[in-house]
Amino acid sequence: MTGQLHFEKLGEDPEIPPYRVTISKVQMMMYAAATWNPNRVHWDSDFCRERGYADANIAGPMLGDYLAEMLVQWIGDPSRLRSLEFLNRDLAFPDDTLTCRGKVKGRRREGNTELIDCLVWVENQKGGVLVQGSALVSLS
Repeated sequence: MTGQLHFEKLGEDPEIPPYRVTISKVQMMMYAAATWNPNRVHWDSDFCRERGYADANIAGPMLGDYLAEMLVQWIGDPSRLRSLEFLNRDLAFPDDTLTCRGKVKGRRREGNTELIDCLVWVENQKGGVLVQGSALVSLS
């Protein structure tokens, strides 16, 4: 979204525009390196298969980062993502197409600050919900 989201223009239970991403093994390895996470489950396919997984597992915080990306693209500048909480419910693997989704749960004003409570989640290409959470954004 370009520009800023306007509090007055939010309808009842509006959907947040989805954010889609297909995560490659290279992106997974780069994320593991950037976050100093050397755990082999996030980059070594053979290691994971020996332990009964389909492939290397996408790091849980990476999915939260994609939720944050969806939210900041939706709210625009100069709005702020105030909080994001999420739980990983299932695994994602290289080449999965993930869709971050959300909807407005409520909105309120605190002084001059316009706040929006959101429900957020991540689905895989099979429609399975991998992550569930909530977020708070401020528009002013």
